[in-house]
Amino acid sequence: MARLPLTVYLPRAELARLDTLARRAGIARSAFAAEAIRARLIDAPESTDSLEDRINRLRAAVEELISAHPDAEAIRSRLAHRFAA
Repeated sequence: MARLPLTVYLPRAELARLDTLARRAGIARSAFAAEAIRARLIDAPESTDSLEDRINRLRAAVEELISAHPDAEAIRSRLAHRFAA
C-alpha cells in the first residue's frame, strides 16, 4: 500500500492538544494522527449505513470544522456560491 502525504490545518490550540496526546503515547505527532485517522476510517468495522447516512455524517463533520474556524461565515458563503453553480 502506498503511503501518501496529507496536510491538515488545525487551530493552534488543537495542534497543541495533538502534540500532548502524541507525547503521552510516546510517538511522533504524525504517527499519532495517522493512527487516529486509521482507527476512525480504515479499521472501523464495515457499516450497514446507507450512502445517505454516510454523507450526512460527513456533512456534519465538515460543518463542525467550519464552525470552529474564525472565518466560518465567509467559508459557508463561498461553499454556497460554489454549489449553486
